[in-house]
Amino acid sequence: MMVKFDVGVMRQKRFGAICRLVRLRVRRALRFLLRPGPTALGTGLMFSVGLAMIYGDDFTLGIAALVVVAAWSMGAWLVSKELEKKKPRKLTNKLAYRRYLFWKWGVVSLILAGLTLSVLFVNQKRVDKELQALHGTLFAGSEPTPVNPCSQFVGKDQFVLDFTSDLIAPKSFPFPVLAVKHEPVLVLDRSTSGVISLSLTIRGPDGRLIVELTKNEFTVNPNNIFSMKRDSRSRLVVRDQYGSVVLDADYLNPQFLRLSAGKFYSSGVLVNIQRFLLQGRPCLQTDGKGRTFPMFDLQYNHP
Repeated sequence: MMVKFDVGVMRQKRFGAICRLVRLRVRRALRFLLRPGPTALGTGLMFSVGLAMIYGDDFTLGIAALVVVAAWSMGAWLVSKELEKKKPRKLTNKLAYRRYLFWKWGVVSLILAGLTLSVLFVNQKRVDKELQALHGTLFAGSEPTPVNPCSQFVGKDQFVLDFTSDLIAPKSFPFPVLAVKHEPVLVLDRSTSGVISLSLTIRGPDGRLIVELTKNEFTVNPNNIFSMKRDSRSRLVVRDQYGSVVLDADYLNPQFLRLSAGKFYSSGVLVNIQRFLLQGRPCLQTDGKGRTFPMFDLQYNHP
């Protein structure tokens, strides 16, 4: 007598048996890891690794390690014998059951609160590190747009550049504001997502670079400055070796950028912003037809 075997059924049964075995092994491993001894050792080790990563400036992996510590601690508490002892045998005892729920979720809440404070601490360290870096990016802030002469002429969502107290409201991009010997020095541009970016190059009298901004991404030469200060991710202040402010860029919000620049050099030409500004035209608007030539193109020194 011949017995026919369904190969598909046999494979399905074998796969099911393997899955059950894997689930059993995983369950046993979790039970072991959630015991008091392995939990204390594992969370302590993971917490140390997380701190090492954070102080090594690997903030993402550091936060991930802290999340693992918190999840491990909560799991260990929820299956612990201490919590099981607090569970009333009779659920009809409402006072005892409420006390049990208080301990159960109270400890979980404390762990989550500790995780939240830790993440806030790590994020603050990340921001502090970013604000001290000589290379970074200017991001639009969330401060309100100050009252300005352009408010009565332009729409609410139109971008306005406060260029050393004179205001420019470009309608087309890229918008070259300043050039030296036909080479663009200050250019405004807009990305496909609508983000306004600033490009600017500032050099010293010897031609050495002081600071360069390329679509809001800046690089500061540490060997040619007195100081660099950033009190937020939306502001950058640079002083040259003589202590004079050569750049003060404050990206207040997506529609308003305040830019101040002192005397600086570009292509061998001394640029003094105060000498060639709009002089009595508080709000300059463009025609929106596109612009390939700069508003100002300097050929000689402006001391």
